[in-house]
Formats: sequence, structure tokens, C-alpha cells
Amino acid sequence: MRSWTVSDVARWLDSLSLAQYINAFTEGSVDGPFLMELREEDLVQVLGIKHKLHVRKILLSRENLKPLSQQERRNKEAVELEVTFLLTLSFVFY
Repeated sequence: MRSWTVSDVARWLDSLSLAQYINAFTEGSVDGPFLMELREEDLVQVLGIKHKLHVRKILLSRENLKPLSQQERRNKEAVELEVTFLLTLSFVFY
């Protein structure tokens, strides 16, 4: 994410079905690091994204791109281990 180019951000927008904003992001030279710094006001007032759900989708999807913290990684691993254990039990008792 931090190494994304403007073209990478454009592809990401396309993957979100928000290709209509590619020109605005390209004209604003929004690359990966800059994408991470954009505020809701920037999306609306500068990039011209008026639809509130589109703004929300961009912000939520951007959050999902951030790397997990150490605690979040541990929680994820614990859940995966529990799922594996439960799946194993289900095969034993099936």
C-alpha cells in the first residue's frame, strides 16, 4: 500500500466499482501514501465525491488495506486456530 503508484490507486478504485473517480484521483496525484492521508473532507471537497456511500466505501476499504497491529495478528491467529480445531472435531464426530 505504501508503495502504490497513482496507477495502483486507480486499479484499486476500479476494483471497488468506483472507476468514475479515477480521473479525479489521477489529477490529484493520489498515490498509496497520499491515499492513506486523505480525509473525508478531501474526498468530498477536493476530489468531488458527493455520494456519501461512495465516500464511506473508500474510507472503509482504505482501512482494510492497513496492516494489522501485533495484537490484531495474535487475535487473528487465535481465531484461525480455533476454527481449525472446530473443523477437526467436526470431522471426528461426523
